[in-house]
Amino acid sequence: MIALDLESISSSFMSLDGARQFIEHILQETQRYPLLYVNHATAKHISSKVGEDKVFARCPLWYAPFRKSIPDFPRGTWTTYTLWQFSSEINCSAQGTCLYNVPGTRFDMDINVFFGTPEELKAQWPLTRILADPPEAHERER
Repeated sequence: MIALDLESISSSFMSLDGARQFIEHILQETQRYPLLYVNHATAKHISSKVGEDKVFARCPLWYAPFRKSIPDFPRGTWTTYTLWQFSSEINCSAQGTCLYNVPGTRFDMDINVFFGTPEELKAQWPLTRILADPPEAHERER
């Protein structure tokens, strides 16, 4: 799996043009799109600036808002995430009951949830297929 960790869009990190160049370079060299690992603010920024841009929309979204739920997903470039990452302690009760927890791992581990079924994840992993066009909205919404 190849991912671009795009925590912020700025001149001191990476611009949208720089991210586009990186994505296009990875596509040229590997014949596949990287995942985009972004937080909520960056996903919102990308969606508001580029909208349904086919370069960004072809990249599976690894979304890291670190919350228990996603009430305000920034639609525009993507209709949903491919992977959702959050810290496991935010979904656990004081009694230690957790919605998502991997037995044998530490309490404060990051958790990644795939948007789909286990069978879909197995078929798509390691998320390396080339997307000719962004998935249609009806295929991505569940």
